[in-house]
Amino acid sequence: MDGRGSGLLQSRYRVGIGSRLPHASVGGRNRTPAVPVRPAATRTPFYGDDSMPEAPAVFASPAALGLDRAAIDRVRLNLLTRWRLAVVFLTRLPMGLFAGLRVRELTDELCRVTVRYRWRNRNPFGSTYWAVLGMAAELASGALVIQYTNDRKPSIATLVTGVSARFLKKAVGETTFLCDAGRLIASEIEQAIATGQPREFVTEARGVAADGQPVAEFSITWSVKVRTPK
Repeated sequence: MDGRGSGLLQSRYRVGIGSRLPHASVGGRNRTPAVPVRPAATRTPFYGDDSMPEAPAVFASPAALGLDRAAIDRVRLNLLTRWRLAVVFLTRLPMGLFAGLRVRELTDELCRVTVRYRWRNRNPFGSTYWAVLGMAAELASGALVIQYTNDRKPSIATLVTGVSARFLKKAVGETTFLCDAGRLIASEIEQAIATGQPREFVTEARGVAADGQPVAEFSITWSVKVRTPK
């Protein structure tokens, strides 16, 4: 997602907060496998990059950061409700709909996204195409970025500046990607606002099969900065 891409899932399709926020298992039974969320203190980069910033030890709530809870809830409602997500994809990211991406869970700290192997997203080797896995991984971190930049004053520009990945197993069923960098993302955005300087940080998204076996690991570098008023 580039700066415009971050707007791609941002709330052009805002809905009333009177609607009940759907549960993470929207759309029926929850087939999402359990992916353990590591405590912040134990998180380590995939590729030995010791310069990767650590999240703060204590996660300030959105209210403590002065964020608009209603704006965050609008993002979650749009992404967690199946038909609303389809509308967002159709207007902003058509390939997300074609590939079959689903946002299963979105909280202050983490996001889970699933993609199922099917004919339309397959590769010649009978598994999910690697770029489709990358889309799911990027959405897992991007949804967290979006919820903390949506309707912010001042406006925040976002951009993916780097991606690296490891592929550990063929993706032949449903793959679930987890990104648990919510506290890091919130902290970096607040620092960008406070200092007026661009911030760059790395998020991790880990994909597992239905049986919990690792499938892929993505390391996604984001840049955020305050937009200059026109």
